[in-house]
Parts: sequence; C-alpha cells; structure tokens
Amino acid sequence: MDSKYYKKLYDEKYYKHYDTCDYGNKEYWRPIFSKIADKIIEKFNPQTTLEMGCAYGYLVDELRKRGVEAYGIDISEHAIKSIDEKIQPYVYCMSALDDLPDYFPEKYDLVISIEMIEHLYEDDGLKVIDRMVSYSDKVLISSTDSDFDDPTHFNVKPREYWCDNFAKKHYYRELDEDYSFISQNTYLFEYKGEQYNKIIYNYERKLGIEEKNNDHLNIQLVELNKHNNLQNERMMQQDKEIAEMSTAIDELNKHNNLQNERMTQQEKEIIEMSTTIDELNKHNNLQHEKMVHQDKEIAEMSTTINELNKHNNLQHERMMQQEEELNKLYDSINKLKIKENEQNNIILGKEMENNVLNQQINENMKILDELKNKLDNTEKLLYKIENSKSWKITKPLRSIARKFKRGQEI
Repeated sequence: MDSKYYKKLYDEKYYKHYDTCDYGNKEYWRPIFSKIADKIIEKFNPQTTLEMGCAYGYLVDELRKRGVEAYGIDISEHAIKSIDEKIQPYVYCMSALDDLPDYFPEKYDLVISIEMIEHLYEDDGLKVIDRMVSYSDKVLISSTDSDFDDPTHFNVKPREYWCDNFAKKHYYRELDEDYSFISQNTYLFEYKGEQYNKIIYNYERKLGIEEKNNDHLNIQLVELNKHNNLQNERMMQQDKEIAEMSTAIDELNKHNNLQNERMTQQEKEIIEMSTTIDELNKHNNLQHEKMVHQDKEIAEMSTTINELNKHNNLQHERMMQQEEELNKLYDSINKLKIKENEQNNIILGKEMENNVLNQQINENMKILDELKNKLDNTEKLLYKIENSKSWKITKPLRSIARKFKRGQEI
C-alpha cells in the first residue's frame, strides 16, 4: 500500500481520540512509557534501540534519559511534529517500509514495535518483518490478536502467525521471560540461525517444565476432587438440615402471619388514635398561634406606651426649662422695676440729670418690652402645649401607664 495512504490515516484527529486517552496527554502517557523503559533496561540493557512506530516519542525520550542511544520512526507527520524539540534529532517521519535516514545507525541491540504492525496490510506487514530482522538480532513486538473494532487494524493476527513468519527468518520466540509489561500479546523474537538442535532443546525444556507444572496441577486437581466430594457430602447433610429447618420456618411463618394480622389490627387502632392526636395537636397549634398573636399585640401596645411616656417626659422637661426661664425673666423684671423706682427718686432729686436718666429709662423700657414680649410668647406656647391634641390624646395613656406602673410596684 502507498505510504501516502497510511499518512492520511494518522492525523491529529486520530491521536486526539486514541484508545483510552488523548495521546497528547503527557501526564497520562509518560508514566506508562517510563515503566516500560525501566523494564527494557532491566531485561536487555541495550546500548542502541530503534522504535518502529514511535508516535509522540515518549519511549525514545525515556530510554535516552536512561543513557540509551534510542531512535524512532513514524509515518505520522502530526506525531513527529508533536515530539519535544530535544528529541527531534533522534526521530524521523517515514514509512517503516522505507530505508532509514543516513544519520541513523544501521544496526541496533534491540528493535521495538508497540501496537504498530497490525496497522499495516498483510503484505506490508511481512515486508516490515524483513526490515526489522535486518536491523537487529532481537525484535520486541506487541500486537493485538482480538481488537477488530479499530478501523485501522488491517492485520490482526494470532500469536502463531507472527511466530511462523519470524521463524522463516530464523527468529524464534523467547519462552523463558515474561514480556507482558507492555501488553499480554508481547513477544521477543531472537535470531538463532540454523541451530535447530538448540531450538528444539529449549522448546523441549520449556515443554518439560510445563509438563511438570501440569503434573503438579493434576495432583492438586485430585486433591480438589477429594475435597469437593467431602464438600458434597456435607452439602447433602446440610440439605437435610435445611429441609428440617424449612419445615420449622413454615410453622414460624404461620405463627408470624397470625401475629401480623394482630399487628395490622393494632396498627389500624394506632392510626385512628394518631388521627385523633393530630386533630388535637392542630387545635392546640391554633390556640398557641392566637396566644402568640395576642402576645405580639400586647408587646406592641407596651412599646407604644413606652414611646409615649418618653415623649411626655421630654415635653415635661421642656416645660420645666421654660418655667425656669420665666422665673428668671420675672426676676429680671422685678430688678428692673426696683431700678426704675430708684431712678424715679433720683430724677425727682436731680432734675438736671433728667434728660440723661430719661434716655437710660427709655433704653431700659425697650429692654423691658422685649422681655415682656418673650414672656407673652412663652405663656402662649405653654397654653398651646396644654391645649394640643397630642397632650389630650396621651392623657388616657398616661393614666394607663400610671396604673400599670402602680400594678408593677404592687
């Protein structure tokens, strides 16, 4: 298939909706590839690696952090452009079917392909196997054998398919190690040449281990069968006991039904009593609401009386002040009259000073007139206060307040 066709498939939209999470979500994917990188170092300790289908370059970056000369290729221009700038020199946008760029190494300690080869049509997949085995004696691949839902999975195959096609290149699956740290369908294919005796020896040794494990499992199965037989006998005995208990339960159910009928009757009586209690509670609530309303009215009246008392007290204080001012004015008038008499006596004795004294008397008379006017105004004001509506209106309330006060003193 033309590489341009594959390039169109793996655009930004494809990676945005990739599998379980957006492939650009570094917080999600980096920890996953960090653990994979640790396992690769632990199991292979490679000096150089090539990842075919590196996508966003997470694994290339993690391996380089651990001192591995890691390289990666991917056909998606979007994926390669999304890789961190510091990793850009070690990745290249190309088809896995094409030759590596000149500045990439020709050979690697390990070739890695994670969920890539099933995205190629079968003919292209076989060609990529040729590329893989030309780069390294060890090829670590993972490829689903069951995910047919992804429309870009053109070449979903079982494990034996890959084993057969790698074996044709004298690459055989390593059986002694577990590579499921990437996925359940992860296999290491290693070049063995034509040393069939060693290959057969390894497969027979693995088969012998599996047979011993099977023998052990068979012994466990026999023991489990014995245990199951004992369990069955116990269950038979328990069934008898359960049947007896069932009969007893039936008797108890009959008794319970009678009890339930009695309880139903009692519940009806309780409901009737509850209805009566509810009605009494409603009546009590209404009474209580009336009392609360009356308490509010009494409180409002008491507040009004207190405010009127305060107003009356203020009026009384003002009247007292005005009386004091009137007394002062009367004293001033009396003093002026005394002075006037003295001046008249002096005028009679001193005619020569009459004009001067007359002038002083006139001035004093003016002052006296002003004081008389103030006195008249004050008397009018007192008259108005005594005959005002508020004074008359509050008279009954003052009487109530005095009685209320006397009642509290008693």
